[in-house]
Amino acid sequence: MLRWEVTDVTLTKFLEIENRLLKPNEFASLAIAESLWVEHGSPTDGRALIDVLEMVLRRCVASGIMYAPILLQRKKALERGTWEPNTISPATGASRASGGQENGTGVAQCPYCGGGGIVFAPGGGSGSLCQCGAWKRGGNTSRTDG
Repeated sequence: MLRWEVTDVTLTKFLEIENRLLKPNEFASLAIAESLWVEHGSPTDGRALIDVLEMVLRRCVASGIMYAPILLQRKKALERGTWEPNTISPATGASRASGGQENGTGVAQCPYCGGGGIVFAPGGGSGSLCQCGAWKRGGNTSRTDG
């Protein structure tokens, strides 16, 4: 099973959840999610992460709390293998998605945005355009050859 490298991050950031897209009554589910994630050792491998998300959904339903739909979306996408967290190791600048700074096509992964063009604020808050300029070109196109 896959295990992604995570250093000093919250579940919200790890799952790439944008708080600005949530409804006010969905924030309680994120608090439950963060709590259960930490309680179970902050798992980052696929199966354990899916299990924690399932526990979050069940606890919210049992408590009558509306869960953020993104939690179910991320769980299902992880199960199908259609989405993975895009974490970057601060020590190497290597993206988990590419396995390194270069993705084999002569295109470098930006250590700040991973080639997506947007740098998200800590805690899953707002984002800003990355200085690499990938946002101008649709992401992931900073050339290594100059």
